[in-house]
Amino acid sequence: MNKYIRKPIIPLYSEMQKPKDKDIFIFGSKEAKINNSDTVQLAMCRYIADCGITPEQAAAILGIGRTTLYNYLADTRELTYSMLCAICIGLRLHPDRQRHLFHLCHIERPDREYSSPPRDLIIIEYLEECAFDRAYSLTACNNELKAGKQKMLHPYCLDIEESK
Repeated sequence: MNKYIRKPIIPLYSEMQKPKDKDIFIFGSKEAKINNSDTVQLAMCRYIADCGITPEQAAAILGIGRTTLYNYLADTRELTYSMLCAICIGLRLHPDRQRHLFHLCHIERPDREYSSPPRDLIIIEYLEECAFDRAYSLTACNNELKAGKQKMLHPYCLDIEESK
């Protein structure tokens, strides 16, 4: 399945053009912020497009089937905590965009100050650094979770690596 889809390298935040407006970077438009009209599906589609990839390529990067990703984008399947973390890390989303997605999903984003479980501490580190350092990839996160005898974010993402 994934071997037929080109897995691109997602640019780091430092490699992207800096956003002129933080609200547009996060919410898509100032109106969406004011009206509270942004949805998880709209935000994910926008963030995938901003990465310069197709949903099929995003699914390949995440190690999930494209139908599964389309179900998330169509709101026919509910995002879980682990899958939301995998999406944020896999797509190398900026922490502000991550917080927005967590908020839209009504899922609490792990916080270093309030989290003590070892699994959450590993996930927090990857969420905070994935947009800024290539070493913090989805595969590396799953490897570290597996080495620490913790439940991986998504078992099929383990051997997925970005290609040049």
